[in-house]
Amino acid sequence: MVSHITGAWNFPTRVITGAGRVAELPETCRALDIAKPLLVTDKGLAETALIAGLVKRLCDAGIEVRIFADVKSNPTETNLNAGIAAFRSGRP
Repeated sequence: MVSHITGAWNFPTRVITGAGRVAELPETCRALDIAKPLLVTDKGLAETALIAGLVKRLCDAGIEVRIFADVKSNPTETNLNAGIAAFRSGRP
């Protein structure tokens, strides 16, 4: 039996894990002074209830979120540059 395990570690970016931790996303964005996050995913995941829920949670908290959903499973330099352009255009 697996109990609910949560955790946080830094290497080099802080990673927060555990059941229900997504509820902390707006608070975490505010704590990190992130007003306009860019959610990076692929097209398949972008169309799921998970992503819709994340976007709604952030919007309900007054946080403007944008999605870059063109991540490829084996990204090329062109794919990377598209992501960088999406980041820069939104000024997150």
